[in-house]
Amino acid sequence: MHALYLQKRPARKQAEPLTTQVIGCVFEANVVRYLHSYAENKNSQKKGGGMSAQTIVTFVRHPATPKKEEKQGPNTKFGKNGKKDAFLIASYFLQDPPDHIMSSEYLRAQEAAFILRNRLRHQGSAKKPDVTISPLFNEISRPLVDGKPFSELDDYFQWRNNIIHHPTRQNIRSRFKNTGESYWDLFDMRIGLILDLFSEPQYSGGKIAVFTHSQLIAMVKTRIELGQSPSPEKLMLTFNRNFPDYSSINTFSFTKEGGWTDVDYNYTKHLK
Repeated sequence: MHALYLQKRPARKQAEPLTTQVIGCVFEANVVRYLHSYAENKNSQKKGGGMSAQTIVTFVRHPATPKKEEKQGPNTKFGKNGKKDAFLIASYFLQDPPDHIMSSEYLRAQEAAFILRNRLRHQGSAKKPDVTISPLFNEISRPLVDGKPFSELDDYFQWRNNIIHHPTRQNIRSRFKNTGESYWDLFDMRIGLILDLFSEPQYSGGKIAVFTHSQLIAMVKTRIELGQSPSPEKLMLTFNRNFPDYSSINTFSFTKEGGWTDVDYNYTKHLK
């Protein structure tokens, strides 16, 4: 079992009271801290019997945020167009409601998750899951970047672009200002934890909606496509190709026998 647990989190003042559950990882104050327990969670148990049920996990890239605003930090809300997208996303899920709704700690992801939760309750759906919030689904950890104006982010974007376009075994393990999370950490450790989490028996046969961010979704797709040990060049080339620039819905399935499969992808603006 992973070092994951559920606990209550105090409500935030700037948003709807988040009387939600939180998946707590071994993060402590920094997202990077959770990595220490990963090696202990790699052992899987195989049991006999018939075919296992299919688990469906849909990762939703949060709706659009206002332009010309400070960098999209944890407290950035989505804009007017983003709210329209959030209702389109909720309508999409109303056709086949999820058993679980999860979100990153970032406010723009939480807002969309709560719109879905409230729509399900308003429509009288038989499924009325609460929202589970976790740092496991956060954007790549970059504590010196979040919340800063675009004019102060040249160093960060230079760091990121250098890794994407000139990847080496060394720089994919580098961290911006030594305080964040490397792309290799995100790919090898955090995505591994996420896929292992949704492979566990309590989610078997269920449907999960996860409201998260572009870099995490791109790495999920890349991990499923390439496996655990790609070259740095292949890793970042595939990551860049999989990067969703706009709000989108990305669906994957899991069975114990077949593992993970990339099922479907669609931009939110194409939903009707």
